[in-house]
Amino acid sequence: MVWSEKRVVIDEMRSQEGQSLAEIIVAVAIGAAILGSAATALIIMVRSGADAAKLQKGYDLAQKTIDNTRSFAEADWVSFYNLSPDSATSTFHLYTGGQTGGSSVLYASSTATSTTIDGTVYTYWFSAENVNRDSDTGAIVDSPAGIEDPSTQKVTAHVSWAVGTQIKEITVIQYLTRMRSFVTAFTDWSGGAYPAGGPITRPDNTYSSSSGTISTSTTGSITVTGESAPEYEGVVESRTFDTGFASGTTINSITWQGTKTGDNSVMFRIASSNSSTSTWDFKGDDGTSNSYYGPVIPNQPIPVKGIYHNNHRYFRYRIYLSKGGETVGPVVEAVTINWSL
Repeated sequence: MVWSEKRVVIDEMRSQEGQSLAEIIVAVAIGAAILGSAATALIIMVRSGADAAKLQKGYDLAQKTIDNTRSFAEADWVSFYNLSPDSATSTFHLYTGGQTGGSSVLYASSTATSTTIDGTVYTYWFSAENVNRDSDTGAIVDSPAGIEDPSTQKVTAHVSWAVGTQIKEITVIQYLTRMRSFVTAFTDWSGGAYPAGGPITRPDNTYSSSSGTISTSTTGSITVTGESAPEYEGVVESRTFDTGFASGTTINSITWQGTKTGDNSVMFRIASSNSSTSTWDFKGDDGTSNSYYGPVIPNQPIPVKGIYHNNHRYFRYRIYLSKGGETVGPVVEAVTINWSL
């Protein structure tokens, strides 16, 4: 019995020893699994951290591309606007070449380019698109709706890089607008008509011609003097204004100061050209000589459709005044033209 009991004990001990060994094996297996999971999690974290770092570098490069493109546009809007083709699929990159006044000059190339950062190759470029605006609200709309705004461009910066067999890409979109604006104010016409005069670079007190029952003899005002009431009783055409920029400008808006009487008492047309001796084609808001900018009220800028006056050096304006059946006609005291490089 002792033997048997002992045997039982031995068997029991063996069973316990086997159980302990099994527990050790299970514990080791669990430990290995935990370590494996931790290692996997660590690898995922490292990979995620590396991916996030690459994503941040891609974003930084895209933002740098936007910033450089903005500098390029501010320095030479005409060259920027004339990049071709202008579409969402266009491809450009900027590079420096030479210096002007101690600053590097940016040039555009119609290709993508690349750079290596921390062992990763990043390919980057930007596209430039024309922007259309609603003719009534001025809001940006998808082409072909609306009318093209030559003072705004949609720029999309693209950056791509490889992650294993996949290609990652980030895009940053920015709308760039002409910022170098100028204001030219015409405030006196008392010097009379001077049709033979050449271009002026500063407003004086003369104009090119007038017709109808117009008076400009009082300093700082244009008035209607006639008693008849045709649709428009008088017209004043300015002399040619030279912006001084051979690369061209665009006209943004017209503002006038004075007194309005009827709904259509003061209206405008604009003409522009790259030749100071041009045959002037005066246009209204639909781009034809049959329309006008107006009716307008004093001190309220009226937007000019820049697409019809884009990248031109010289401009003229015409003022159309009418009593419109009123006893007292309108008075124009100043005309302000806002234009941009």
